[in-house]
Amino acid sequence: MHAVQTTKLGLGFVSFIASRKQKDRREKVTAALVTDNEEKLLAHAVGLPLQGVWTTWPESARPFDLSWQSLITTAPSLIKFVLNAQINCVRTPDMLKLWGYTTVATCPLCSANQCTLHHILVNCSFALNQKRYTWRHDSVLKNIEVSVAALVADFNRKQARVLVKTTRETFNTCFVRKGETKQRGSKRPERLTPSLLECANDWKLRVDFDAKKAEFPPAIVATSQRPDIVLWSRMSRIVVLIELTCPAEEGMLKAQLRKESKYSALLDNISATEVWRPLLFTVEIGARGLVGLSTHKTFVRLGFTSSQAKALCKKLSSVVVRCSYAVYQAHNNLSWSHGSDLIVVEGALRDKTQVPVKLEAPPSLDDVEAPPRVDEKESEGEVRGREGDSAAPQQRQNSAGQRYRDTFPLY
Repeated sequence: MHAVQTTKLGLGFVSFIASRKQKDRREKVTAALVTDNEEKLLAHAVGLPLQGVWTTWPESARPFDLSWQSLITTAPSLIKFVLNAQINCVRTPDMLKLWGYTTVATCPLCSANQCTLHHILVNCSFALNQKRYTWRHDSVLKNIEVSVAALVADFNRKQARVLVKTTRETFNTCFVRKGETKQRGSKRPERLTPSLLECANDWKLRVDFDAKKAEFPPAIVATSQRPDIVLWSRMSRIVVLIELTCPAEEGMLKAQLRKESKYSALLDNISATEVWRPLLFTVEIGARGLVGLSTHKTFVRLGFTSSQAKALCKKLSSVVVRCSYAVYQAHNNLSWSHGSDLIVVEGALRDKTQVPVKLEAPPSLDDVEAPPRVDEKESEGEVRGREGDSAAPQQRQNSAGQRYRDTFPLY
């Protein structure tokens, strides 16, 4: 068996078997057969026009998190929806007609001829006018706002740093010059890319929701356009525009180009002032839970660490899947009850006061121990001695009762 170079590691980085034992040969043959079988299955999936559409998504999106922790903590019905949605096997009207359960495949809401999963999640005019997609968009945007607001508050408490100095420190940490050795115990910095927010500590945040409109800051430029998120600083003269889109995974690249072209004129107007420097970032969260590749880079560029950006992407993926599942469940219902009740993941809340507190029920009278009965035959000294022994438990009981009375005024 000859070793063949298959990676980009360079010449010589091949798995060479010097001993040529039977165990090593068996492992190599098994790995080669598994790889060949996977290539055949992938080639078959690419040839499927309906169920094989997922083969093109790795070029523009990160897959949904199917780790053990995600499988355990997520509802089984939601996991089932995610898996079936990625291969277009959800019980939609077009699939029910294909399987022979019904004779028509029209949309119950807008009466479209072909009601596919793509149509239900992103392309139904009735759902669009009823703001079902807006509710999903604002739910994802609310989770981003919570995390970005905490990040902005963190940087505003710090001292502003020069961007050139930050870049030099990052370079000196990672680069080892000729003749030098890396210090033992030195760790790689969590954030290698300099943050945009490090150069100032007067950042302001404005987020535009459907129920709470946010106009573009007039101090920068007068415009009627409203990006989803606007970050600006007078100290650094930087304006950061973030535009969120929840498209179908098939159209992520088109959605990114559409948003960039939409705000190109606004960026030119801001640059024409010769005072502000505009930056536009697009964030794409697919309707089936896949996250665009540029989303993680955007969060890291803002100042999140790589682990924080990854965790935030998982939260957004979970939120958009829950919203899409609700949209799918209501594709036969003309009424829509959701609107202002946005879905916010509890892990994204930084303010502990927003987390509901579970109050304990007060103790019943049967659970409270009655005071010991004093025997008339006992002497006064014996009673005092017994009361002294039980003084500490009695104090604890009184303090516990006081806490319950403070918590439950009617008790």
